[in-house]
Amino acid sequence: MNKAKKAKPHEIISNRGFAKYFHGRKEILRNFTVLLEDSLRNNKGTNFLFQGAPGVGKTALLEKCKEFAINKGWDVVKIKPNGLWDPSQLKKYLGSERMMKLRKLLLKGEVGGIGGHAEIEFSKKSVLEILETGKSPLLLTLDEAQTLGGNNRPPDEHLSTVTDVLDEIHNGGFQRPLILVISGLGPTRNILKSFGISRFNTKCSVDLGPLDKKSERAVINDWLVREGKARETPNVWIGSITKETHQWPHHIMSYVIPAVNELQKANGNMTSELLKKVMIAGRKDRFDYYEKRTSEFDKLDRHVIAKTFAFDDEMEGFHRKQIVSSFSNEFNASESKELFDKALLNGVISMDCDSYKISIPSMKDWLLSNYS
Repeated sequence: MNKAKKAKPHEIISNRGFAKYFHGRKEILRNFTVLLEDSLRNNKGTNFLFQGAPGVGKTALLEKCKEFAINKGWDVVKIKPNGLWDPSQLKKYLGSERMMKLRKLLLKGEVGGIGGHAEIEFSKKSVLEILETGKSPLLLTLDEAQTLGGNNRPPDEHLSTVTDVLDEIHNGGFQRPLILVISGLGPTRNILKSFGISRFNTKCSVDLGPLDKKSERAVINDWLVREGKARETPNVWIGSITKETHQWPHHIMSYVIPAVNELQKANGNMTSELLKKVMIAGRKDRFDYYEKRTSEFDKLDRHVIAKTFAFDDEMEGFHRKQIVSSFSNEFNASESKELFDKALLNGVISMDCDSYKISIPSMKDWLLSNYS
């Protein structure tokens, strides 16, 4: 039998998901910890939302919230949008994480005194009834929640179910600690509003932005020193990388992955030639990312978007009507609105307070240099 080929370092490090070296977001995690504790104390829960542009670190933060909850004894279950209205799908998601524990309790008759037939009865329950079952604290996580307004929009006959489920969680309607952590792109809050969830506690709703500079440098340093085994203080490398990452977590990974790979091959020796290789690889990954992010837009779409935001010199953004009006120089009203919604749902533009902009400065520069 052939031995499995050992993966290279850059093949096993992902740009998405759990951040091996996590820095920053302290206030958000502090508020989340308080929510966990309050929910246990009051035997209730609510929805906890963070939204932001692509690559800002939503999935990594979501994983960190899961870690915090597990350490405090919560059951943690990842669901997809259909788990909000389809009992069979919710049961499947619960089963992947905690159904074995629940089955044992049910078959012993320790949940609601319903004995050996509990599992059969459980399968017939609605989503609301399933979530009401059990006493242990439960954290549900829903990533890419903006798809509730697009590809994963609930069927019309289930819209009321989604509204009821979100509302019950939001208002602590279950007789157990139950929190739903929702992560998504910029329009997520407005999509939730369409389901009746409009008033979040200020500490339970976050617009995620770039890392602070100190955290950015700390993340890069950890990768270079702890993974790359750099033999000297990597300040020069960190300085070069931060000039192009704009404190954006995805971009940081674009550079540290090739940096770790080069350092490991060079036994931690840091040379200017290696740094040049790292910078070239990092830029290529960034540009590939922009290509993928705009892959659903044809050349004219990209041109119109670039032309509109070419005048946003201070990165302050524009109101929706201004953007749609600019798009209408090339398209009719319906097409202009469709392009705006598509750009928002795909994370090409994002909402910041009451304006919309291309959040990543280097992505804006890439669009302007290639399509304006």
